[in-house]
Parts: sequence; C-alpha cells; structure tokens
Amino acid sequence: MKCEANFQQPNRKSFCKFMGVWKDNSGQVTFLALLLCMMLLSYAIFIILKCQKTSLEIQSRLQSYQCFHYLDVETSNYVRSMGYFNKALWLNHKLTLIPATAAQAKVAQEALIGLQQLFHFSYVKNLSSNRFCNLTQSSSYVTKIPYRTRLVLWLERDVDGTVPLAHKDWTIWILNASKRNAYFALQGDYKIKNLFSTQTSLEAKEVKAF
Repeated sequence: MKCEANFQQPNRKSFCKFMGVWKDNSGQVTFLALLLCMMLLSYAIFIILKCQKTSLEIQSRLQSYQCFHYLDVETSNYVRSMGYFNKALWLNHKLTLIPATAAQAKVAQEALIGLQQLFHFSYVKNLSSNRFCNLTQSSSYVTKIPYRTRLVLWLERDVDGTVPLAHKDWTIWILNASKRNAYFALQGDYKIKNLFSTQTSLEAKEVKAF
C-alpha cells in the first residue's frame, strides 16, 4: 500500500509506520490465532470423549443393576418354590409308608418330583437366557445353585424325595457389561437356613473390578 499525499505530513508518517509494523507482525498474529483455534478444538474433543465415556459407564452401570435385580428376583422365587416342594415331598413321603395311603401317595410323589424338576429346568433357562444379562453375568448364578445337582440341570434327591442343599451360603459376582473396562462388580452374599427354607438373606455391595 502506498502512502499518498492526501494525508498531512505528521499523520502520513504515523500511518505509514503503523502499516509497516502491522505487515511485520501479521504472520505472528495468524500463527497465534491458528494455535488458539487448535487448542480450543482439542479441548472440545477432550470434553466430547469424556462425556461419551461417562455416558457409556452410566449405561453399563444401569444394565448391571437391572441384571442383578432380575437374577435376585428369580433366585428368591426359586428358593421359595423349592422350599415348598421339599416340604410337600417330605410330608408325602410319610404317607407312602402307611399302607392305606401308600398307592396314592406314590403317585403324588412322582408327580411332585416331576413338577419340581420342570421348575428347576425353567429356573436355569431363565438365568441363562434373558434380556437383562449377558451369559457371563448369568454364569455366576448358574454355577452357584444352592441345591445339589448333576451337571446343573438334574436335581439330586434324598430317599424321601427332597433335594438337599449344596451349600447354605454362597457368593455371586456380576461384572459390568462394558467390554472395554470392567471397572466395577456387584457382589451378592446369600444365605439359606435349610432345604425347607422359603427365603434367602442377601447382602449386596458394589466393589472395584478385580
């Protein structure tokens, strides 16, 4: 840009000096502006990735708690029904020892055994395949069934037809569903008094992933 004579002499000198300084520093200003834009863009990307990670963790936590609740409800119903079945089998077995009632009692005993076995099949199926849990999460419950079984599916029985306990207390673990980071787990400690019990006690807590 040329400095024309339209300017008065003092103003013309000042203006030309300003334009010369501006031309000398324009490259630095452009560089600083680009650097600032890159810093802002990097920060925005960091915030987006952080929010995405937080969202995934919240979804994973919600899924894990829903899974735990579902499996606990199924197990509570299972133990209650198994307790009632065992009571009925124990009482009915007494009737098989009385000649007057032995014939009918044996038929009833076989029916109770069959129904209890079908109920057990249903419980294992509900644990293994449901919309709340993946197979890894369900496996802890499947492998910790409190009653004696053969290969998980078949109930073992005493002479009176009842199914004995495999253990009175057991611990299950539900890992979060995230495939990238197993950052926490749900631990459930169950207790049951005896094979006729219709209730379990549960102490649950969240622990860091192991």
